[in-house]
Order: sequence, then C-alpha cells, then structure tokens
Amino acid sequence: MINDSNNHHLTNSFSILTYNVNFVYTRDGKGDDNSKKIFKALLESNADIICLQETHPGFETFLLNYQNKQLSNIYPFIIFRHHGGSGGMAFLSKFKILENSLQYIQLEREKGSWFPMYLIQIELFNYGNDIIVNNIVNNKIIQIVNVHLRPPLNDDGSAQLWTASFTNSYRLEEIKYLLNYLQNNNLLYSSKNNNTTIIDNNNYSLKYPTIILGDFNENEFAPGITFLTNELTVDCKVNNNEKNENKLFRDALKEFVPFKRETHRWPFYLPFGFIYWSHKRLDHCIYSPYLLNCNDCKVIDGYENGASDHQPVLSSFTLNYNLYIIFIIVNYFL
Repeated sequence: MINDSNNHHLTNSFSILTYNVNFVYTRDGKGDDNSKKIFKALLESNADIICLQETHPGFETFLLNYQNKQLSNIYPFIIFRHHGGSGGMAFLSKFKILENSLQYIQLEREKGSWFPMYLIQIELFNYGNDIIVNNIVNNKIIQIVNVHLRPPLNDDGSAQLWTASFTNSYRLEEIKYLLNYLQNNNLLYSSKNNNTTIIDNNNYSLKYPTIILGDFNENEFAPGITFLTNELTVDCKVNNNEKNENKLFRDALKEFVPFKRETHRWPFYLPFGFIYWSHKRLDHCIYSPYLLNCNDCKVIDGYENGASDHQPVLSSFTLNYNLYIIFIIVNYFL
C-alpha cells in the first residue's frame, strides 16, 4: 500500500469500499452520533480506496478534521464533489489519483437521472524495469466509476409500492449512458469499430481494469445491473480462457454475499405504532473479471443501525497481471 504520494511500491492487490453516508447527517460539519459511527466504519474498513455517496460540505469538513485529521493523514489523495441535495460524492485513496483524470458524467435530468457519476483513474504501481511493458505503459492504472443511480422515487419525491419498478428504466438508461460515455472516450472498445452506441451481446474490451461501484438503487436482478453483468461479453482476443470467463462485468456482491444479507434498511411506519423494516441490496461493486480477480466482498457488520441507512460494502481484488499485459500488447499493436 502507498501512504506516501512520492513513493511507488509494487503491489498487485487492493481493497475498495463503497458507502452511501446519507446526506442528512452532520450538515454543520461538527459531527453527530451517526456521522461519528460512519467515520468509525471508514477506519475499520482499512480500505485502500474509499468511494462515498451523498456527501456535502459538512461531511467533508467533519471527515477530514475529526480526531486530529486521522482520515486525512491516512489518505493523501482526496476528492470531494458537491452537487446539492444528496448528489455529492467523494474519493479517498492511499494510491495516487491521476491528475486531471476526474470526469463528470450525467444523463440529462429530463431523461430521469438525478445525480452525476464521477470517474477517476488511480495509479497502483510502477512496472519497474520491465522493458517490453514500459515501452507501452509506464504505470499500472485502474479505472473507478462512483455511481448514485436514480432513487426509486417519483419525480416529485413521493413513492408508492410500485415506484421501484417504475424507475427501473431510468437506471438502465443511466448505465447505458455510462457505457456509451466510456466508448466515446476510448475507455471501452467494441469489436465492431463502427459502433457508436452500446448494443446487446456485442463484444467489448476495456482500456483499464474497471470498477463501477456505489448506490445503484436496485438489486442484482433488476434490469440495469442485469444488463451490465449479463449482456456484455469480452472480445475473444482478450478473453481469459482458463476461467471460461466471457462476461465483461461481474457483481462482487452477488458473487460473495448471500442474498439474505442486505446493504440498506429503511423503516415504514404503519398504523398503531408498527414499523416495517425494508431490507434491500442497493450497493454493488461491479468489476471487470478478465482483468481483476475478486478475492472477497462483504457487508461490514455492526453498521446496520445508528449510522447511515446504507451499509459499507468492502471488496478486495488482485490484478490479473499476466492477462493485462497480453491485453495491453494486443491493443498497442492493433
């Protein structure tokens, strides 16, 4: 791990946390019981990279100054972006966030999107004296997209039992918009060079190992994540035949966390003082399996109550180094 921004160490493993911290807390930046417990979760995770949703200036002030700036000392690379309401996001990284790599991505609000997505690229290590590889790419880069997709709410903020299904199409369009953005910016390559839009069952490859994570506001069987993890396949020339892996993306939560384990709890207050607690799986870590091996994914216990309505999801990965080198060389000479 890298704790010094001027120091490059060889590593092929890293961990990443996604956590929707709920924008209602610590608006004044002074901290409250919930935000302090959220702070504790971030420390406990010991993640190399942290991706937050629903941040705001108060959260930024609190997280970066609480307990003698403990988080600021652990994470030398920090980005906060505020977007009114609950659309803010943050990245905290022990590894270098590449300068000018931050990209703002958002489908038009008229098409149902409420919040932006943010993309960053992170340098994990230097290849050292590997002459063949260094002639092609100097440093190992991973690409991370932090998302907060359309909540299951009507346009006026209200909700009924059917609203989640009604808003499925919005989240699917946000995911397709993201993929088209990656393709148009040469971060996602199609086997059909003349493609300008994402087409089902087309073969693709990625410029960098990629993780798309955050609050998807849907479970793994909803249309958006189903499209992302089932409909896109890997270009055969970079496919990992040893694993018989042909999907461009997989969901680490679905892969490792039993379906009964939720990432989000929300109370519904019923007549006569009854409370029904809704348990949902809204927070996911989607990754490119032909370039990254997922070692584990878990929902960190102990934060079901008294922190955010969401729970922290921690995933760990190992770079599929040999396949990545093959991929880089193939694409360099094409």
